[in-house]
Amino acid sequence: MPQEKNTMQDDEEEYNEIGTEPIHLCEPQITDQDNSLEAVANENELSQKLLKFLEKEGEERRNFYVTSVENTGGKNFKAVLDFSTKRSDGKNISITFENGIYTFAFK
Repeated sequence: MPQEKNTMQDDEEEYNEIGTEPIHLCEPQITDQDNSLEAVANENELSQKLLKFLEKEGEERRNFYVTSVENTGGKNFKAVLDFSTKRSDGKNISITFENGIYTFAFK
């Protein structure tokens, strides 16, 4: 009488890739009421760099508004973006642009 093969491998579902694709949330949307950030920053470049920072940090919020912008000389600037939907820890994003390099941090 032949024995039935009943191993754990036989019971496992076949692997498929559904659900393993990365989720692409929208690009950051920055509300800049008085165009203060637009006056000192390349918005497309800033948006792309900010998106990379958000993805690296696992932050899913993508809607911001400008709370402050300071021109620090030449094309350099410092800015603060606040989340439209606040974080529970109250942090916002600090942006520094100096000598062609963006630095982002939660503060």
